[in-house]
Amino acid sequence: MNRILLGGGSSQPAASAAPDIEALAQAVIRGDYGNGDARRAALGANYDAVQARVNEILLG
Repeated sequence: MNRILLGGGSSQPAASAAPDIEALAQAVIRGDYGNGDARRAALGANYDAVQARVNEILLG
């Protein structure tokens, strides 16, 4: 597919933003993501990182 770039724009696609693990962990602590399998499904690929951060916050 050919594209015409106007105004010196970049041909690189926009980088997807990394998930904010800290914000997700705080939401988990508030109960926004439920628990158990529901939390795992809601957080998807971020589950392990978020759960590790939750544990750090709560357990020190």
